[in-house]
Amino acid sequence: MRVIAKDGAIAGLQLVPDEVRPIGGYYTPALLASIAERYKFTKLPTIQEARTSGAVFHDGQYADEHREIYISQLGIYNDAIAVTTTDTADSELVLTSLFALLQDKFKFRTPTTTPVRKYQSDLVVEFANDPADKFGLLTPLMEFLERSMGTKGPVRFGHIAFSSEAGPVPTFLVERRLGVPWSAKRYFCKAHLPTNIHIETLELLDKLMAS
Repeated sequence: MRVIAKDGAIAGLQLVPDEVRPIGGYYTPALLASIAERYKFTKLPTIQEARTSGAVFHDGQYADEHREIYISQLGIYNDAIAVTTTDTADSELVLTSLFALLQDKFKFRTPTTTPVRKYQSDLVVEFANDPADKFGLLTPLMEFLERSMGTKGPVRFGHIAFSSEAGPVPTFLVERRLGVPWSAKRYFCKAHLPTNIHIETLELLDKLMAS
């Protein structure tokens, strides 16, 4: 298996707001300006947005003496903080930096309830072993669909998803990449996992398809 692209990676912290907010409150314009300056964001939320739907910043950069990380989105909501980069490890690094800024400069507090960490990883990969090859038993069904729907080409495996009872959004999705020949074995993959574990899971799937 080969990773072609990292479309996005979200790391988030779900918090109890009463435990985190400063006792004395904070000045919203100063908070927005400090975050924008620290991470060089080009698109900032309005004060009204920050107070109602959440403060969402776009197109920024985290930099230290070791590396630079592009930040596509950073959001501060009533009960959560979320950062989107191209790898959840990078998102976690920015998240840690952000929370330190909020604590040091604006007196946000360390929560007494352990925050819930949440992840989403979006990848484009090419499998060595195409998952579609394992659906031979469904060939009569696909041929029937092809005739019934009047498609211009053959009906083949399109995507597979695994979910839990926790919600309607698939927690693990493998879907053919649109606009790419089927012979490329290229798929868009989404999972509520850290990026490294997502890649490891897809490698396991690739190995299982070879058996």
